[in-house]
Amino acid sequence: MLFEKIQSIKPHKVLDIGCGGGEFTREISPYCNHITAIDSSQKLIERSKRDNAAPNIKYICLDARNTGFPDKSFDCIVDRASLHHMQNWEKALEEMFRLSSKYVLVSEPLDDSRSEEKRNLNEAQNLYLEVQHEAGYEHYNHLKKDILKAYFDSGNIKYECIVEKYDDIIPLIN
Repeated sequence: MLFEKIQSIKPHKVLDIGCGGGEFTREISPYCNHITAIDSSQKLIERSKRDNAAPNIKYICLDARNTGFPDKSFDCIVDRASLHHMQNWEKALEEMFRLSSKYVLVSEPLDDSRSEEKRNLNEAQNLYLEVQHEAGYEHYNHLKKDILKAYFDSGNIKYECIVEKYDDIIPLIN
């Protein structure tokens, strides 16, 4: 869904938040004039530069919660599953809205407790998060749909939809 949205809007200047290894950044690069892709991991930035370079992509090691870029520097901000890697993810969203002149596109895995299987998976994930933290890999619980929706509503931020699961899109126009 995020890929299709980028294809349709064809943004000029994009900031890709939490680009990881750069695979998605490289995938969207034909539809964007220029992409600045950031991640807080220098190792991932080095891998992105090595494995997913393109003439219109610039990879930089930066914290998404405080980039230092001027207001409205980008017409499109993309976050693909990076907020749950951050404490104070709200600061990252504030930074995204500050930097964007048009679009902020967010795609995040959301906690889903609609079934016993999902509740068991969430419980197992909590144990795994403790192990990841001890290993120095910061990863937090996925965001809850209601918390993210409340954040957008409190800021009077328009949104098009929230994906509850891969095959279940619920339009929530405000």
